[in-house]
Amino acid sequence: KGLTSRGGQPAASQVIPLGVPGAAGAFVGNVDDLATWAEALHNGKVVSAASYQAMTSPTKTSDGKTAPYGFALELGDVRGHREIGHSGGIFGFVTESE
Repeated sequence: KGLTSRGGQPAASQVIPLGVPGAAGAFVGNVDDLATWAEALHNGKVVSAASYQAMTSPTKTSDGKTAPYGFALELGDVRGHREIGHSGGIFGFVTESE
């Protein structure tokens, strides 16, 4: 899935200028940049304490249930440890931060 195929052989996908996807893919960085961002976000340097609480708390849906998603962050459990993350993707790229 996601591969362009010509005659059964993988082929390069179309070129998409980085200005087209905006926040969905216009960032350029590396693992050190991601670590710097995570450190700042989870230690009060990006949003207020109240906003961070909303981001890391399950959302109550209109039917009264809860969903494991805060404001922009996915919530879960990995081997007994709390997981806070976000994923994304666009043609040719996939990211996961947990």
